[in-house]
Amino acid sequence: MAGPITEGVLLRIQKFKAYQAEIVRILTQIKRDNAFESKDAGLLVPDWNFTKLLKKARDALAAHAARRDNPHQETMETIGSYSATAVNAKLATKVPNSVLPLSTYGVIEFLSAAQVAAAWVGAGWVVSCNRTIKIILSGTPYTMPTFSLDLRGVEASPGNKTFNVYVRARFGKVTYEARVDSPPESVSVMFIGTVTTNASGIASLNFAPVTRIDTFRLSTTPLGSVIPVTGGTIDAPTKFPSTWNPL
Repeated sequence: MAGPITEGVLLRIQKFKAYQAEIVRILTQIKRDNAFESKDAGLLVPDWNFTKLLKKARDALAAHAARRDNPHQETMETIGSYSATAVNAKLATKVPNSVLPLSTYGVIEFLSAAQVAAAWVGAGWVVSCNRTIKIILSGTPYTMPTFSLDLRGVEASPGNKTFNVYVRARFGKVTYEARVDSPPESVSVMFIGTVTTNASGIASLNFAPVTRIDTFRLSTTPLGSVIPVTGGTIDAPTKFPSTWNPL
């Protein structure tokens, strides 16, 4: 049974097609000139040219048919794949730059809660982020591009729902995604806010800066898996709310 089609096999097929094209070109030229005739094909081709080309074509085809080895274990998926240099460059973008699994949204640019909130707007069923925002996801820095999404592409009937918005890293690239369920955060997924709709469109947006260690975010209020922190300043500290016992 023949092995997978390899780049070498494709090159041999290309050579055979080149020989075949050359034969057709010569036969067409001879026919056009009406230089020769033969009993069988109506054409008499000079033996030195015709025989040479046919032998090359026959040998190339025979070599292709007889080839069964695949020394590099290549498949159609690996033909035309990235070079080693390109693979290393792509891997470098996925290797964390820090041993600390830190994730942030809007923090490394010192964006305030008001600035992050102002970046997100809603019109009808379309939610947009109108500025690029620098993030860190599990130690690796990225820049989130501007973004626009029609919620009708997420849910056929998007009215009266809450959409959770996440940042997700996949294959070295980061994207926003909105969904109505609430999957847990992970090293490659970070929750950043919500979009709430009414019967006619987007009713409210809730986005704020995020600081997270591993999958635990720092928060002054109870919210999923958090590391409790307090607000205030060194000279004006605050306490945890009496309704929240972080221990």
